[in-house]
Amino acid sequence: MKIEEARNLKKIKEIAERAKGDPKYFKELFLSINSINERIAYNASWAAGHLLQKSNNYKVDEFLPLLIEAFSNTQKGGIRRNIFKIIQHIKIPAHYHYDCADLAINVLLSNKEDIAVRAFALSILEKLIPEIPEIIDEVLFIIEKEKSFASPAFVVRSVSFEKAAEKFLKNNG
Repeated sequence: MKIEEARNLKKIKEIAERAKGDPKYFKELFLSINSINERIAYNASWAAGHLLQKSNNYKVDEFLPLLIEAFSNTQKGGIRRNIFKIIQHIKIPAHYHYDCADLAINVLLSNKEDIAVRAFALSILEKLIPEIPEIIDEVLFIIEKEKSFASPAFVVRSVSFEKAAEKFLKNNG
């Protein structure tokens, strides 16, 4: 099946399953996330996100620059959501910590961004606390501003970020 032909979760799962067992297709799947064809980019990002959600044992460091570029080049909420879903499940290499933090903070600051993308941004930032502790105050300020009228997904991720920040600060004082 071609990536662009998937129209439902069952087909997306089939694509993810195929990528799991085929290194060449795995690479094609990740490269397709940056396709100019929105259907291909959406399906590829959805399948890759599904694959990494089930197991994050895959080495995808080489694709992180592509994911950052694809995120920056699209305004499609579904594609952006799926890319952040992928990033939240991978170990971010040190030389991309600030790039990912900048993307996530900019998303948090944008009220025009889909709520799911903003929630995944919080998960990425939570993951980066040990590497960039200076983000804690800025993110906590944004959370404080947003939390009272935020969606349940945002509130849950906010609470998780706050607990992780508190734990980090307690242990690293």
